[in-house]
Amino acid sequence: MERLYTNEKQLEKLPLYYQNKTSEATILDFSKTEILKHFHWINENKVYTLEEIEHQEEDLRLVKELLIFKKIVLVNSQVKGILIDKGYNANLADFKIEKVNFNDLIMVLQNIGRVLHTLHCCREQEGILKTFFIGDLHEGNILVDRKTKNIQICDIDSCKIGSNQPFPTKYLNFYNKYNYVRKNLKNKYPIQNDRFIPNGNSDLYCYRQIPKIKVTL
Repeated sequence: MERLYTNEKQLEKLPLYYQNKTSEATILDFSKTEILKHFHWINENKVYTLEEIEHQEEDLRLVKELLIFKKIVLVNSQVKGILIDKGYNANLADFKIEKVNFNDLIMVLQNIGRVLHTLHCCREQEGILKTFFIGDLHEGNILVDRKTKNIQICDIDSCKIGSNQPFPTKYLNFYNKYNYVRKNLKNKYPIQNDRFIPNGNSDLYCYRQIPKIKVTL
């Protein structure tokens, strides 16, 4: 992947693309077709994750629904962000505050399921992407084309890949059942440093948590 070299003053001039604050970054409007994810802070684990995504980029791009970053942004030779193509202008979380047709929601959920099935086939049949799992799979990270109901999955830089450390996730906290899961389901949901490690089972678990949306018949 390419590198984009800039400075903090240039970044400060960019308007916000996403108004709501995120825990790890500010999303800036870079161009008509691109956004810039400017990290609040970055550690070795994030840098390693970005490098590992670069290493597996060719295989990752076989799954067209994954919105992979295209450039790493550097300021004074330090990683400060990533440049990403703009995706669909709605996400599945928007459906929670709207009246959604039942059939439309089914189409979206089917498309999410197809992505997980494709990734499963890549690992089991093609022998690729064996260490890649989405991890933080939730309605805010699923972009939707309102017309076609096609989807894109964003925030891929927080995935599980290679030997990186797992990032925080929305649905893998198990607050009320942590001890039970750790004791009885550790083979299904392994734990590292008190944080669940994303795998095929946890991606499916997150997928099952998504359809908490009011629908119209």
